[in-house]
Amino acid sequence: MLFLMLWGQLAVVSVLLYLLTLRRTRQLLMYLIPRQPSYPAGSNQAMSYAQRIRKLAWIASRHLPLDASCLRQSLLIWWLLLLRGLAAELRIGAGNREEFLAHAWVELEGRLVNERTDVTERYRPFDRVP
Repeated sequence: MLFLMLWGQLAVVSVLLYLLTLRRTRQLLMYLIPRQPSYPAGSNQAMSYAQRIRKLAWIASRHLPLDASCLRQSLLIWWLLLLRGLAAELRIGAGNREEFLAHAWVELEGRLVNERTDVTERYRPFDRVP
């Protein structure tokens, strides 16, 4: 059941990104978060829940007829963690090579949710660019 929900929400996030800018999409998703999270998770359960969402979002992305890029998946994971009352951060960075590459990922309590640990060596987060 959770997989089907994620699959549908990933499609919605993809359409929103197609129709709106990233900024507007984030604002809309933030607006949809209730003031009091429905299911606040304890800190010991947070990363376990985040990893479960990450895995299901990845599987759902493989079953969409449209491109479910790292940005779309990360936006969905970020939003679902915020819905749960978790302080997730959506990170976007540029590659450290000569050609321009961009990548998006999610951090929870400073730990990476949907990326390998060397992501900050390969991509410099925009908010940390001098």
